[in-house]
Amino acid sequence: MRILVVEDERDLREIVTQTLNLNGYRVFQAVDGNNALQIWSQYQKDIDLLFTDIVMPGGLNGRELADRLLVEKPGLKVVFTTGYDADALDKNYKLVPGLNYLPKPYLPQDLARIVRRRLDENHAC
Repeated sequence: MRILVVEDERDLREIVTQTLNLNGYRVFQAVDGNNALQIWSQYQKDIDLLFTDIVMPGGLNGRELADRLLVEKPGLKVVFTTGYDADALDKNYKLVPGLNYLPKPYLPQDLARIVRRRLDENHAC
């Protein structure tokens, strides 16, 4: 399984990547939404899950990124994360902790658990 991780904080992005690699996933790393679109254009068919911060620099937030990718690949699984109050940030998505939303800060085992759960589900986003 392959995961596109979109996180602007370098240290956290590295920890997420290491955690996912240790759990047997291949990870593509992006620093923001625009970088994620570049990676997506090359590896779209290989990516099974998008793990994205909701708030990012560069003019394309995590929700907008997910919307764009889901148009191209409706079966894509998505997990959102943020250190902000997700309800205040995004009323368009139903963000459910433990299902499609992992609030920061989180433990590596929580990351591994939510990713596995999303990949095992039968429906997208």
